[in-house]
Amino acid sequence: MFKRILLSLFICLSLCSWCTAQEITTETEEVAETKALNLGDIVEQLPELKQGLAYSIENKEFNYISTVEFMQWKDLTFECGYSPSDAILAVISYRIAGLKELGVTMPILDLIEFNLGYYAGVRQLNFENQDDTEFDHGLSVTLMNIKF
Repeated sequence: MFKRILLSLFICLSLCSWCTAQEITTETEEVAETKALNLGDIVEQLPELKQGLAYSIENKEFNYISTVEFMQWKDLTFECGYSPSDAILAVISYRIAGLKELGVTMPILDLIEFNLGYYAGVRQLNFENQDDTEFDHGLSVTLMNIKF
């Protein structure tokens, strides 16, 4: 997992180092101007990485999950991610509380939030023999929200 995060960070930083060219039209002449990308603006647009626990109804066991929020509607959050037990997940969660909104200003504790949700996932896909395909579903709780 650490290698994937480093690779993603390296790709993002290398994309940020490129420059974009914009044409600015003035009243008298056109001038080509090179504008550097602002790393802070790009990092601000990255999705939040959410860490939590999931209880599998199929296997009756707890798993660690890591998800990324890709859509939010009111208090519902739609996330996708993975579990180290080799499962790809989709999660629908509802925001219960966050320590930041409760007034906690400590650097680590303000990352903690509680989202209660339901997840569905796939552990193994077998297109030739559908009986070997393993699906998983259950309840999830988001415990930490990390914003880069």
